[in-house]
Amino acid sequence: MVKAYSYIRFSTPEQAKGDSLRRQLDAARAWCAERGLALDDSLRDLGRSAYKGGNAQFGALRAFLDLVERGEIERGSYLIVESLDRLSREAVLDAAARLFDLIRAGITVVTLSDGQEYSQEGVRTDWSRLIVSISIMARAHEESRVKGQRVGKAWAEKRRRAIEGGQAMTAACPAWLTLVGGPRSGHYEILPERAEIVRSIFADTIAGMGRRSIAKRLNAAGVPTWGTGRKQGSRWHDSYIQKILGNPAVWGRFQPLSKLAGGDDTTAVQPIDGYYPSIVDEQTYYAAQAASKARGSGRGRTSSDFRNILRGLVKCGTCGGNMVMLDKGKRSAGPKLICGAAHAHAGCDHNTYYPYYELEANILHSIDDEQLSVLTARDDSEVAELQRKLSAEMGARGALETELKNLLDLVAATGGAASVAERVREIDAKVTQATARIEELTRELERAKSLVRPTRSALDELFAHIYAEDDEIRRQARATAAQELRQMIQGIYLEPPTMFLVIFSSGDLIGSPMPAFGAVAN
Repeated sequence: MVKAYSYIRFSTPEQAKGDSLRRQLDAARAWCAERGLALDDSLRDLGRSAYKGGNAQFGALRAFLDLVERGEIERGSYLIVESLDRLSREAVLDAAARLFDLIRAGITVVTLSDGQEYSQEGVRTDWSRLIVSISIMARAHEESRVKGQRVGKAWAEKRRRAIEGGQAMTAACPAWLTLVGGPRSGHYEILPERAEIVRSIFADTIAGMGRRSIAKRLNAAGVPTWGTGRKQGSRWHDSYIQKILGNPAVWGRFQPLSKLAGGDDTTAVQPIDGYYPSIVDEQTYYAAQAASKARGSGRGRTSSDFRNILRGLVKCGTCGGNMVMLDKGKRSAGPKLICGAAHAHAGCDHNTYYPYYELEANILHSIDDEQLSVLTARDDSEVAELQRKLSAEMGARGALETELKNLLDLVAATGGAASVAERVREIDAKVTQATARIEELTRELERAKSLVRPTRSALDELFAHIYAEDDEIRRQARATAAQELRQMIQGIYLEPPTMFLVIFSSGDLIGSPMPAFGAVAN
Protein backbone atom coordinates (compact mmCIF):
# COMPACT_ATOMS: atom_id res chain seq x y z
CA MET A 1 0.00 0.00 0.00
CA VAL A 2 1.24 3.49 -0.87
CA LYS A 3 1.97 5.41 2.33
CA ALA A 4 1.54 9.07 3.17
CA TYR A 5 3.64 11.00 5.68
CA SER A 6 2.30 14.12 7.32
CA TYR A 7 4.96 16.71 8.22
CA ILE A 8 3.82 19.22 10.83
CA ARG A 9 5.90 22.22 11.82
CA PHE A 10 5.45 25.53 13.57
CA SER A 11 8.03 27.98 14.83
CA THR A 12 7.26 28.80 18.44
CA PRO A 13 6.28 26.65 21.44
CA GLU A 14 3.39 29.05 22.08
CA GLN A 15 1.73 27.83 18.87
CA ALA A 16 1.39 24.39 20.47
CA LYS A 17 -1.14 25.93 22.86
CA GLY A 18 -3.26 27.13 19.95
CA ASP A 19 -4.94 25.38 17.04
CA SER A 20 -1.99 24.87 14.68
CA LEU A 21 -1.28 21.22 15.54
CA ARG A 22 -4.92 20.09 15.45
CA ARG A 23 -5.60 21.98 12.23
CA GLN A 24 -2.65 20.47 10.36
CA LEU A 25 -3.38 16.95 11.65
CA ASP A 26 -7.10 17.01 10.83
CA ALA A 27 -6.48 18.26 7.29
CA ALA A 28 -3.88 15.54 6.60
CA ARG A 29 -6.13 12.79 7.97
CA ALA A 30 -9.08 13.97 5.91
CA TRP A 31 -6.96 14.05 2.71
CA CYS A 32 -5.73 10.48 3.29
CA ALA A 33 -9.19 9.19 4.21
CA GLU A 34 -10.61 10.44 0.90
CA ARG A 35 -7.94 8.48 -1.01
CA GLY A 36 -7.76 5.41 1.22
CA LEU A 37 -4.12 6.02 2.14
CA ALA A 38 -2.36 4.95 5.35
CA LEU A 39 -1.05 7.99 7.22
CA ASP A 40 2.12 8.28 9.31
CA ASP A 41 1.68 11.44 11.38
CA SER A 42 4.85 11.09 13.48
CA LEU A 43 6.88 13.72 11.58
CA ARG A 44 6.63 16.77 13.81
CA ASP A 45 9.00 19.70 14.30
CA LEU A 46 7.16 21.67 16.95
CA GLY A 47 8.73 24.97 17.92
CA ARG A 48 11.37 24.82 15.16
CA SER A 49 11.94 27.60 12.64
CA ALA A 50 12.42 26.92 8.92
CA TYR A 51 13.82 30.38 8.13
CA LYS A 52 17.47 29.28 8.08
CA GLY A 53 16.82 25.62 7.30
CA GLY A 54 17.25 24.37 10.84
CA ASN A 55 14.36 21.93 10.38
CA ALA A 56 16.19 20.35 7.43
CA GLN A 57 19.40 19.95 9.45
CA PHE A 58 17.94 18.58 12.68
CA GLY A 59 14.74 16.97 13.86
CA ALA A 60 11.91 15.12 12.14
CA LEU A 61 12.35 16.51 8.62
CA ARG A 62 16.05 15.67 8.68
CA ALA A 63 15.21 12.09 9.69
CA PHE A 64 12.70 11.82 6.83
CA LEU A 65 15.17 13.21 4.28
CA ASP A 66 17.79 10.71 5.45
CA LEU A 67 15.33 7.84 4.93
CA VAL A 68 14.55 9.13 1.45
CA GLU A 69 18.24 9.40 0.56
CA ARG A 70 18.85 5.83 1.73
CA GLY A 71 15.89 4.57 -0.30
CA GLU A 72 13.98 3.43 2.79
CA ILE A 73 10.93 5.52 1.81
CA GLU A 74 9.29 3.92 -1.22
CA ARG A 75 8.99 5.85 -4.45
CA GLY A 76 5.42 7.00 -4.98
CA SER A 77 4.97 7.87 -1.29
CA TYR A 78 3.40 11.18 -0.28
CA LEU A 79 4.72 13.95 1.96
CA ILE A 80 1.79 16.08 3.13
CA VAL A 81 2.32 19.63 4.39
CA GLU A 82 -0.13 22.40 5.09
CA SER A 83 1.81 24.69 2.75
CA LEU A 84 5.30 24.94 1.29
CA ASP A 85 6.37 27.37 4.01
CA ARG A 86 6.03 24.50 6.52
CA LEU A 87 8.70 22.68 4.56
CA SER A 88 11.10 25.61 4.19
CA ARG A 89 11.34 29.38 4.62
CA GLU A 90 14.91 29.54 3.36
CA ALA A 91 16.08 31.70 0.47
CA VAL A 92 14.32 30.59 -2.68
CA LEU A 93 17.30 28.74 -4.21
CA ASP A 94 17.72 26.58 -1.10
CA ALA A 95 13.97 26.06 -0.60
CA ALA A 96 13.43 25.10 -4.25
CA ALA A 97 16.37 22.66 -4.13
CA ARG A 98 14.77 20.96 -1.12
CA LEU A 99 11.48 20.51 -3.02
CA PHE A 100 13.14 19.38 -6.26
CA ASP A 101 15.28 16.78 -4.43
CA LEU A 102 12.14 15.22 -2.96
CA ILE A 103 10.41 15.17 -6.35
CA ARG A 104 13.44 13.56 -8.04
CA ALA A 105 13.46 10.89 -5.31
CA GLY A 106 9.95 9.88 -6.32
CA ILE A 107 8.14 11.59 -3.43
CA THR A 108 4.92 13.46 -4.17
CA VAL A 109 4.71 16.63 -2.08
CA VAL A 110 1.13 17.65 -1.29
CA THR A 111 0.20 21.15 -0.06
CA LEU A 112 -3.23 21.13 1.58
CA SER A 113 -3.78 24.88 1.65
CA ASP A 114 -4.01 25.14 -2.15
CA GLY A 115 -4.58 21.48 -3.12
CA GLN A 116 -1.37 21.23 -5.17
CA GLU A 117 0.57 18.00 -5.78
CA TYR A 118 4.19 18.19 -6.86
CA SER A 119 5.38 14.93 -8.46
CA GLN A 120 7.69 13.89 -11.29
CA GLU A 121 4.79 13.03 -13.60
CA GLY A 122 2.86 16.15 -12.70
CA VAL A 123 5.83 18.44 -13.33
CA ARG A 124 6.50 16.81 -16.69
CA THR A 125 2.93 17.49 -17.88
CA ASP A 126 2.52 20.90 -16.24
CA TRP A 127 5.76 22.69 -15.36
CA SER A 128 3.91 25.94 -14.59
CA ARG A 129 3.15 24.72 -11.08
CA LEU A 130 6.90 24.95 -10.37
CA ILE A 131 6.72 28.66 -11.10
CA VAL A 132 3.88 28.90 -8.58
CA SER A 133 5.90 26.95 -6.00
CA ILE A 134 8.91 29.22 -6.43
CA SER A 135 6.71 32.26 -6.00
CA ILE A 136 5.21 30.82 -2.79
CA MET A 137 8.63 29.96 -1.37
CA ALA A 138 10.07 33.36 -2.27
CA ARG A 139 7.15 35.10 -0.56
CA ALA A 140 7.52 32.93 2.58
CA HIS A 141 11.22 33.75 2.84
CA GLU A 142 10.58 37.45 2.34
CA GLU A 143 7.94 37.45 5.08
CA SER A 144 10.36 35.80 7.49
CA ARG A 145 13.16 38.15 6.51
CA VAL A 146 11.06 41.27 7.02
CA LYS A 147 9.71 39.94 10.29
CA GLY A 148 13.25 39.14 11.45
CA GLN A 149 14.40 42.66 10.60
CA ARG A 150 11.42 44.18 12.38
CA VAL A 151 12.00 42.10 15.50
CA GLY A 152 15.72 42.77 15.34
CA LYS A 153 15.17 46.54 15.19
CA ALA A 154 12.73 46.38 18.10
CA TRP A 155 15.24 44.48 20.23
CA ALA A 156 18.05 46.78 19.15
CA GLU A 157 16.02 49.73 20.42
CA LYS A 158 15.29 47.90 23.68
CA ARG A 159 18.98 47.14 24.00
CA ARG A 160 19.88 50.80 23.45
CA ARG A 161 17.45 51.92 26.16
CA ALA A 162 18.78 49.23 28.51
CA ILE A 163 22.41 50.30 28.02
CA GLU A 164 21.79 54.04 28.15
CA GLY A 165 19.03 54.27 30.74
CA GLY A 166 18.83 50.95 32.55
CA GLN A 167 15.44 50.25 30.99
CA ALA A 168 14.09 46.70 31.44
CA MET A 169 13.96 44.81 28.15
CA THR A 170 11.51 42.14 29.30
CA ALA A 171 9.27 41.28 32.23
CA ALA A 172 11.22 38.06 32.78
CA CYS A 173 13.95 38.34 35.40
CA PRO A 174 15.82 36.17 37.92
CA ALA A 175 13.78 34.90 40.86
CA TRP A 176 15.54 37.16 43.38
CA LEU A 177 14.38 40.26 41.48
CA THR A 178 11.01 41.72 40.60
CA LEU A 179 9.95 44.11 37.85
CA VAL A 180 8.41 47.32 39.14
CA GLY A 181 6.35 48.93 36.38
CA GLY A 182 5.97 47.66 32.83
CA PRO A 183 8.77 46.49 30.50
CA ARG A 184 8.67 49.85 28.70
CA SER A 185 9.03 52.04 31.78
CA GLY A 186 9.85 49.77 34.71
CA HIS A 187 12.99 48.68 36.49
CA TYR A 188 14.14 45.68 38.51
CA GLU A 189 14.28 45.69 42.29
CA ILE A 190 15.88 43.21 44.68
CA LEU A 191 13.75 40.89 46.84
CA PRO A 192 15.82 41.07 50.06
CA GLU A 193 14.97 37.64 51.53
CA ARG A 194 15.70 35.81 48.29
CA ALA A 195 18.88 37.82 47.70
CA GLU A 196 20.11 36.76 51.14
CA ILE A 197 19.53 33.10 50.21
CA VAL A 198 21.59 33.58 47.02
CA ARG A 199 24.40 35.18 49.02
CA SER A 200 24.41 32.25 51.45
CA ILE A 201 24.64 29.83 48.51
CA PHE A 202 27.71 31.62 47.19
CA ALA A 203 29.26 31.82 50.66
CA ASP A 204 28.74 28.10 51.26
CA THR A 205 30.20 27.25 47.84
CA ILE A 206 33.32 29.32 48.44
CA ALA A 207 33.63 27.68 51.89
CA GLY A 208 33.77 24.28 50.18
CA MET A 209 30.22 22.98 50.29
CA GLY A 210 28.80 21.13 47.31
CA ARG A 211 25.46 21.71 45.60
CA ARG A 212 23.77 18.69 47.19
CA SER A 213 24.83 19.78 50.67
CA ILE A 214 23.58 23.32 50.09
CA ALA A 215 20.23 22.03 48.81
CA LYS A 216 19.94 19.75 51.84
CA ARG A 217 20.69 22.66 54.17
CA LEU A 218 17.98 24.81 52.59
CA ASN A 219 15.46 21.97 52.72
CA ALA A 220 16.30 21.15 56.34
CA ALA A 221 15.88 24.81 57.31
CA GLY A 222 12.46 24.89 55.65
CA VAL A 223 13.46 27.65 53.21
CA PRO A 224 10.55 27.96 50.76
CA THR A 225 11.30 27.36 47.10
CA TRP A 226 10.65 30.04 44.49
CA GLY A 227 8.01 30.20 41.82
CA THR A 228 4.22 30.02 41.94
CA GLY A 229 1.66 27.37 41.08
CA ARG A 230 2.99 24.47 39.04
CA LYS A 231 6.31 26.26 38.60
CA GLN A 232 7.05 26.13 42.34
CA GLY A 233 9.21 23.16 43.24
CA SER A 234 8.46 20.95 46.21
CA ARG A 235 12.07 21.21 47.43
CA TRP A 236 15.48 22.62 46.59
CA HIS A 237 17.50 20.63 44.04
CA ASP A 238 21.23 20.68 43.41
CA SER A 239 20.54 21.40 39.72
CA TYR A 240 18.82 24.67 40.65
CA ILE A 241 21.68 25.58 42.98
CA GLN A 242 23.99 25.13 39.99
CA LYS A 243 21.78 27.42 37.86
CA ILE A 244 22.03 30.15 40.50
CA LEU A 245 25.80 29.76 40.81
CA GLY A 246 26.23 29.92 37.05
CA ASN A 247 23.97 32.91 36.44
CA PRO A 248 25.97 36.14 35.90
CA ALA A 249 22.80 38.09 36.67
CA VAL A 250 23.82 37.90 40.34
CA TRP A 251 26.45 40.55 39.66
CA GLY A 252 24.33 42.45 37.14
CA ARG A 253 25.17 40.95 33.74
CA PHE A 254 22.39 40.20 31.25
CA GLN A 255 23.27 37.61 28.61
CA PRO A 256 20.70 37.80 25.76
CA LEU A 257 19.80 34.61 23.96
CA SER A 258 20.23 34.69 20.19
CA LYS A 259 16.55 33.90 19.62
CA LEU A 260 15.49 36.58 22.09
CA ALA A 261 17.79 39.08 20.44
CA GLY A 262 16.06 38.56 17.12
CA GLY A 263 17.15 39.20 13.55
CA ASP A 264 20.60 38.58 12.11
CA ASP A 265 22.46 41.18 14.17
CA THR A 266 25.22 39.16 15.83
CA THR A 267 26.03 42.04 18.19
CA ALA A 268 22.61 41.58 19.83
CA VAL A 269 23.82 38.55 21.77
CA GLN A 270 26.62 40.45 23.49
CA PRO A 271 26.17 40.75 27.28
CA ILE A 272 25.04 43.94 29.02
CA ASP A 273 26.82 44.63 32.30
CA GLY A 274 25.00 46.56 35.01
CA TYR A 275 21.60 45.60 33.58
CA TYR A 276 20.37 43.95 36.79
CA PRO A 277 20.91 45.24 40.33
CA SER A 278 23.86 43.31 41.77
CA ILE A 279 23.43 41.11 44.85
CA VAL A 280 27.02 39.75 44.95
CA ASP A 281 30.11 41.29 43.44
CA GLU A 282 31.85 39.94 40.35
CA GLN A 283 34.80 38.62 42.36
CA THR A 284 32.50 36.56 44.59
CA TYR A 285 30.80 35.11 41.51
CA TYR A 286 34.06 33.96 39.95
CA ALA A 287 35.47 32.84 43.30
CA ALA A 288 32.49 30.48 43.58
CA GLN A 289 33.20 29.15 40.08
CA ALA A 290 36.80 28.51 41.09
CA ALA A 291 35.71 26.80 44.31
CA SER A 292 33.34 24.52 42.42
CA LYS A 293 36.09 23.64 39.98
CA ALA A 294 38.54 22.96 42.82
CA ARG A 295 36.15 20.37 44.20
CA GLY A 296 36.88 18.40 41.04
CA SER A 297 34.88 15.68 39.39
CA GLY A 298 34.91 11.93 39.57
CA ARG A 299 35.63 11.97 43.30
CA GLY A 300 32.42 10.23 44.27
CA ARG A 301 29.50 11.60 46.21
CA THR A 302 30.17 13.76 49.25
CA SER A 303 28.15 13.16 52.42
CA SER A 304 26.22 16.14 53.75
CA ASP A 305 28.29 16.24 56.96
CA PHE A 306 31.64 15.93 55.14
CA ARG A 307 32.70 12.87 57.12
CA ASN A 308 35.45 12.09 54.61
CA ILE A 309 37.43 15.28 54.09
CA LEU A 310 40.12 13.17 52.40
CA ARG A 311 37.70 11.99 49.71
CA GLY A 312 39.44 11.49 46.36
CA LEU A 313 42.91 12.00 47.85
CA VAL A 314 43.61 8.63 49.46
CA LYS A 315 45.08 5.99 47.13
CA CYS A 316 46.20 2.40 47.51
CA GLY A 317 49.99 2.20 47.74
CA THR A 318 49.95 -1.16 45.97
CA CYS A 319 47.72 -0.66 42.92
CA GLY A 320 47.22 3.13 42.92
CA GLY A 321 43.42 2.80 43.00
CA ASN A 322 41.06 4.73 45.24
CA MET A 323 40.57 3.76 48.86
CA VAL A 324 36.85 3.53 49.71
CA MET A 325 35.13 4.24 53.00
CA LEU A 326 33.14 1.50 54.73
CA ASP A 327 30.98 2.15 57.76
CA LYS A 328 28.63 -0.37 59.31
CA GLY A 329 27.37 2.10 61.87
CA LYS A 330 27.11 1.29 65.56
CA ARG A 331 28.06 -2.35 64.97
CA SER A 332 31.54 -1.33 63.84
CA ALA A 333 34.43 0.57 65.38
CA GLY A 334 33.81 3.55 63.09
CA PRO A 335 34.42 4.22 59.41
CA LYS A 336 37.36 2.49 57.75
CA LEU A 337 39.23 2.81 54.47
CA ILE A 338 40.17 -0.12 52.25
CA CYS A 339 41.44 -0.47 48.70
CA GLY A 340 38.38 -0.62 46.43
CA ALA A 341 39.99 -3.20 44.17
CA ALA A 342 40.98 -5.43 47.10
CA HIS A 343 37.53 -5.15 48.63
CA ALA A 344 35.98 -6.21 45.31
CA HIS A 345 38.57 -9.02 44.88
CA ALA A 346 39.58 -7.32 41.63
CA GLY A 347 43.31 -8.03 41.50
CA CYS A 348 44.84 -6.14 44.44
CA ASP A 349 46.02 -7.95 47.61
CA HIS A 350 46.27 -4.84 49.80
CA ASN A 351 43.44 -6.06 52.00
CA THR A 352 44.00 -3.97 55.13
CA TYR A 353 41.39 -1.86 56.91
CA TYR A 354 42.57 1.60 58.05
CA PRO A 355 40.58 3.50 60.72
CA TYR A 356 39.51 6.68 58.94
CA TYR A 357 39.50 9.17 61.82
CA GLU A 358 42.93 8.07 63.04
CA LEU A 359 44.30 8.54 59.52
CA GLU A 360 42.66 11.97 59.29
CA ALA A 361 44.10 13.09 62.63
CA ASN A 362 47.58 11.71 61.81
CA ILE A 363 47.68 13.56 58.50
CA LEU A 364 46.46 16.87 59.93
CA HIS A 365 48.88 16.67 62.87
CA SER A 366 51.76 15.85 60.50
CA ILE A 367 51.33 19.06 58.50
CA ASP A 368 54.25 21.36 59.26
CA ASP A 369 54.07 25.14 59.52
CA GLU A 370 54.88 25.69 55.84
CA GLN A 371 52.07 23.43 54.69
CA LEU A 372 49.83 24.71 57.47
CA SER A 373 50.07 28.22 56.01
CA VAL A 374 47.92 27.09 53.09
CA LEU A 375 45.35 25.38 55.29
CA THR A 376 45.01 28.28 57.71
CA ALA A 377 45.46 31.06 55.15
CA ARG A 378 41.88 32.18 55.81
CA ASP A 379 43.09 33.43 59.20
CA ASP A 380 45.38 35.90 57.45
CA SER A 381 43.36 38.72 55.92
CA GLU A 382 45.89 39.66 53.24
CA VAL A 383 46.44 36.08 52.06
CA ALA A 384 42.71 35.37 52.10
CA GLU A 385 41.93 38.50 50.10
CA LEU A 386 44.68 37.83 47.54
CA GLN A 387 43.55 34.22 47.18
CA ARG A 388 39.99 35.43 46.61
CA LYS A 389 41.10 37.97 44.01
CA LEU A 390 43.23 35.39 42.22
CA SER A 391 40.40 32.84 42.07
CA ALA A 392 37.99 35.50 40.83
CA GLU A 393 40.43 36.73 38.16
CA MET A 394 41.02 33.20 36.90
CA GLY A 395 37.27 32.62 36.74
CA ALA A 396 36.75 35.89 34.89
CA ARG A 397 39.43 34.98 32.35
CA GLY A 398 37.76 31.62 31.79
CA ALA A 399 34.43 33.33 31.11
CA LEU A 400 36.08 35.73 28.66
CA GLU A 401 37.72 32.83 26.83
CA THR A 402 34.36 31.07 26.58
CA GLU A 403 32.72 34.23 25.22
CA LEU A 404 35.56 34.64 22.73
CA LYS A 405 35.11 31.07 21.50
CA ASN A 406 31.34 31.55 21.15
CA LEU A 407 31.86 34.74 19.14
CA LEU A 408 34.33 33.04 16.82
CA ASP A 409 31.84 30.20 16.32
CA LEU A 410 29.18 32.80 15.57
CA VAL A 411 31.42 34.49 12.99
CA ALA A 412 32.06 31.12 11.34
CA ALA A 413 28.34 30.36 11.18
CA THR A 414 27.04 33.74 10.03
CA GLY A 415 29.91 35.30 8.12
CA GLY A 416 30.46 37.83 10.88
CA ALA A 417 30.27 41.59 10.91
CA ALA A 418 32.58 44.49 11.62
CA SER A 419 30.98 44.99 15.04
CA VAL A 420 31.63 41.35 15.94
CA ALA A 421 35.26 41.64 14.90
CA GLU A 422 35.59 44.70 17.12
CA ARG A 423 34.09 42.77 20.04
CA VAL A 424 36.55 39.90 19.42
CA ARG A 425 39.44 42.36 19.63
CA GLU A 426 38.03 43.84 22.85
CA ILE A 427 37.70 40.44 24.52
CA ASP A 428 41.13 39.33 23.35
CA ALA A 429 42.61 42.45 24.93
CA LYS A 430 40.73 41.74 28.17
CA VAL A 431 42.06 38.17 28.22
CA THR A 432 45.60 39.55 27.90
CA GLN A 433 44.97 42.02 30.72
CA ALA A 434 43.46 39.31 32.92
CA THR A 435 46.49 37.07 32.34
CA ALA A 436 48.81 39.89 33.42
CA ARG A 437 46.74 40.49 36.57
CA ILE A 438 46.79 36.75 37.37
CA GLU A 439 50.57 36.69 37.12
CA GLU A 440 50.85 39.75 39.35
CA LEU A 441 48.38 38.38 41.93
CA THR A 442 50.23 35.05 41.98
CA ARG A 443 53.47 36.83 42.84
CA GLU A 444 51.77 38.90 45.54
CA LEU A 445 50.13 35.81 47.01
CA GLU A 446 53.45 33.95 47.24
CA ARG A 447 55.00 36.97 48.96
CA ALA A 448 52.12 37.22 51.44
CA LYS A 449 52.27 33.49 52.22
CA SER A 450 55.98 33.75 52.95
CA LEU A 451 55.19 36.28 55.67
CA VAL A 452 52.52 34.16 57.31
CA ARG A 453 53.69 32.54 60.52
CA PRO A 454 50.84 30.22 61.54
CA THR A 455 50.84 28.92 65.12
CA ARG A 456 49.83 25.60 66.58
CA SER A 457 46.91 27.39 68.22
CA ALA A 458 45.52 28.12 64.76
CA LEU A 459 45.63 24.42 63.94
CA ASP A 460 44.11 23.54 67.31
CA GLU A 461 41.26 25.97 66.60
CA LEU A 462 40.72 24.34 63.23
CA PHE A 463 40.65 20.91 64.88
CA ALA A 464 38.17 22.16 67.45
CA HIS A 465 35.85 23.28 64.66
CA ILE A 466 36.34 20.08 62.63
CA TYR A 467 35.29 17.98 65.62
CA ALA A 468 32.83 20.44 67.16
CA GLU A 469 29.57 19.14 68.63
CA ASP A 470 27.59 21.90 66.92
CA ASP A 471 26.46 20.41 63.59
CA GLU A 472 26.63 23.68 61.64
CA ILE A 473 30.10 24.68 62.90
CA ARG A 474 31.44 21.17 62.25
CA ARG A 475 29.90 20.99 58.76
CA GLN A 476 31.29 24.37 57.70
CA ALA A 477 34.76 23.66 59.10
CA ARG A 478 35.00 20.23 57.47
CA ALA A 479 33.76 21.61 54.15
CA THR A 480 36.43 24.30 54.24
CA ALA A 481 39.17 21.87 55.28
CA ALA A 482 38.18 19.43 52.51
CA GLN A 483 38.52 22.13 49.87
CA GLU A 484 41.82 23.47 51.18
CA LEU A 485 43.34 20.00 51.49
CA ARG A 486 42.62 19.32 47.82
CA GLN A 487 44.51 22.45 46.86
CA MET A 488 47.43 21.59 49.16
CA ILE A 489 47.77 17.78 48.79
CA GLN A 490 48.47 15.95 45.57
CA GLY A 491 47.86 12.47 46.97
CA ILE A 492 47.86 10.29 50.09
CA TYR A 493 49.10 6.73 49.64
CA LEU A 494 48.47 3.95 52.15
CA GLU A 495 51.36 1.52 52.06
CA PRO A 496 50.98 -2.02 53.44
CA PRO A 497 51.10 -2.98 56.12
CA THR A 498 50.51 0.24 58.12
CA MET A 499 52.26 3.25 56.57
CA PHE A 500 50.91 6.39 54.95
CA LEU A 501 52.70 8.78 52.61
CA VAL A 502 51.47 12.30 51.81
CA ILE A 503 52.64 14.03 48.64
CA PHE A 504 52.02 17.78 48.75
CA SER A 505 51.42 19.98 45.71
CA SER A 506 54.67 21.75 46.62
CA GLY A 507 56.55 18.46 46.15
CA ASP A 508 57.19 17.93 49.88
CA LEU A 509 56.65 14.48 51.39
CA ILE A 510 55.71 13.20 54.82
CA GLY A 511 55.32 9.59 55.93
CA SER A 512 54.41 7.89 59.15
CA PRO A 513 53.22 4.54 60.56
CA MET A 514 49.69 4.17 61.89
CA PRO A 515 47.55 1.37 63.36
CA ALA A 516 45.28 -0.81 61.22
CA PHE A 517 42.47 -3.22 61.88
CA GLY A 518 44.09 -6.14 60.04
CA ALA A 519 43.45 -8.05 56.86
CA VAL A 520 40.16 -8.68 55.11
CA ALA A 521 38.87 -12.20 55.57
CA ASN A 522 38.87 -13.87 52.17
